[in-house]
Amino acid sequence: MTRNTRIATTNRRRLRLTERECRPKEHIPRVSTKVDPTLWRLLLELANGEQRWPLYMYGATGTGKTCAALCLVDRVVDSIYTPADRLAEWTLHNDAYAWQHAGAVGLVVIDELGLRSRNSDLEYISVKRMADVREHRAAIWISNHKPDDIRQIYDDRIYSRICSGVWYELTGDDRRMQE
Repeated sequence: MTRNTRIATTNRRRLRLTERECRPKEHIPRVSTKVDPTLWRLLLELANGEQRWPLYMYGATGTGKTCAALCLVDRVVDSIYTPADRLAEWTLHNDAYAWQHAGAVGLVVIDELGLRSRNSDLEYISVKRMADVREHRAAIWISNHKPDDIRQIYDDRIYSRICSGVWYELTGDDRRMQE
């Protein structure tokens, strides 16, 4: 078996899903019926191993990126959601359990990637470490930046790891401003 074949197989691992509807977690309200049907179908295809991980989801503020990802998190039996800036805390405090857990769970969602266009060395190291831990595994990276912007915010190594699967852009107006 060639290396590329093995990668394709591991990138298409099935996740264990539950039948429950989205559960309230944190302060972010969400229901899968509010997720764009095309995106929801893509998320389920990824979870069923029909598409290649990772998913890079991007778009303007308030378009439903986090809501959609959290609806999938709610259905995956073993998953983690974390904002990207929290990764720096894990690195700073040498939180071995957090990093080990992030490598072991079925799905990791990293939100607010590249929140600021200039990142510290600690932020860079932390994002790269998560990209390495989740390489060829189920991960959703969420950002307001287009994929090519990630090269400039970080570098080609991180871009290669987190943008090597499916890209999905959410468009439209800020849904929070319409409520």
